[in-house]
Amino acid sequence: MKTNKSVGLIVLTNMPEGLMAVLQKRGKYNFEERKRESWPGGCQVTTHGKLQEEEDFKTALFREAAEELGEAAARLIRERANELVEVFHLSEKGKEVVTFALQFDFSFVQQIRLGPSTGGLQLVEKNIVYREAGGIQDLRFLDREDGARESKTIAMFPDELAALKVAFEHFSS
Repeated sequence: MKTNKSVGLIVLTNMPEGLMAVLQKRGKYNFEERKRESWPGGCQVTTHGKLQEEEDFKTALFREAAEELGEAAARLIRERANELVEVFHLSEKGKEVVTFALQFDFSFVQQIRLGPSTGGLQLVEKNIVYREAGGIQDLRFLDREDGARESKTIAMFPDELAALKVAFEHFSS
């Protein structure tokens, strides 16, 4: 059986309010696949995608970063490849997911050039991640077609939220 492999990256940056994660919001339309996007408005890690044939996780990460964040941001990630911290690794029947994290100063965020399929960036503070009421919702419980309609709603898939928590713990210490 073929294993479906994917890789992601969480970028954290220091802001006057404190350490924040730079998340990417899902757009309403996927222009590459020419169809509506599922769970529009939901948040994902900074960049995420599937491995192609013969790719390892880091090679796929650099390719996905170039595709989703632009070449300037991808170059900065490649330059710091030895600093990537693995914050999540799921390996179960038919599926393997690895998520890395890096901390950059805010100038990195200014290098990001998002494609037309994205819903934009969302900065998220650590306290939102751990807040029980009014914190991050489970994206699976929202309507697949409508997604996170309210601009104040922050919703993520549980595996990405778990990776986000580990990233904050690692870079907060």
